[in-house]
Amino acid sequence: RTDLTNYRRALDEAQALDEHASRLAALTQSMKKLSDSGEVAAFDQERIALVSRQALLESARARADARGWAARIAARTGVSTQDVQLTNTHAVNAEGDLLARALKDDAQLAALRATEGAARSRVSGARMRWLPNAEVFAGERRERSAATDDAVGYELQVTIPLPITDTGGRDRARAWSELRRAQALIAARERDIAADVTAAQERLAAFQSVKDEDPKDVARLWKASQQAYLGGEFGMTDLLDSAERILDARMTTIEHAANHRQANLDLECAVSRFADPSIQGAFEEALR
Repeated sequence: RTDLTNYRRALDEAQALDEHASRLAALTQSMKKLSDSGEVAAFDQERIALVSRQALLESARARADARGWAARIAARTGVSTQDVQLTNTHAVNAEGDLLARALKDDAQLAALRATEGAARSRVSGARMRWLPNAEVFAGERRERSAATDDAVGYELQVTIPLPITDTGGRDRARAWSELRRAQALIAARERDIAADVTAAQERLAAFQSVKDEDPKDVARLWKASQQAYLGGEFGMTDLLDSAERILDARMTTIEHAANHRQANLDLECAVSRFADPSIQGAFEEALR
């Protein structure tokens, strides 16, 4: 899913750079006509052409990045990205205690707890080994006497061999060591999960505080910049700076959206719960 997030980002960046290159290409054509008629300096026309060429190269680089991510996804999944539909990010269900859910559902933590249980059993077994092998006998006992009738009683006999020696000390020490190690690993894993969940929650909250909205009125702003240049209010540097600011605003929005998607994915991974039903179903199937 991280690869898909990067692929989506590369596609959006390629589109933004294509639009930027198209604006500059159209400006180059207009400037050439104005330069031929003597309305603008030839230097300005050449400068625009150079910047336009640079924009085309950046656009080609972005498309190459997108194709690289597409090939990576296809190689990993066996599915062409042409068959993948990129939908909006599913929000993580924040109901209940996310940390408690993460601690409950973490597969690694469950395995460590199983190891701890096995270690406890070995400790109990090792404790029993130092006890002596006692033999217990119980039965009826009769005593005869000439003066009285037979007396009937019961006898309980316990036999303990001597000397009593502890032959399981080494096994007991090993069992305790394994138990303490399992408990330490559990504590460390719980701290890691708590850190991951808390950090992911804070990061996602920060990105959710700002909406993923594209810059508005880009066409109007670009047209106003060109008119300001032709009217003498802008120089060529100002016009090119306006084009760069429009591109920067779009790229910043793309980066924010990509970071938002990644933060959401990080939280899903931290709590081992995926809002997308198809992904959650596959995740649960893999754990069976």
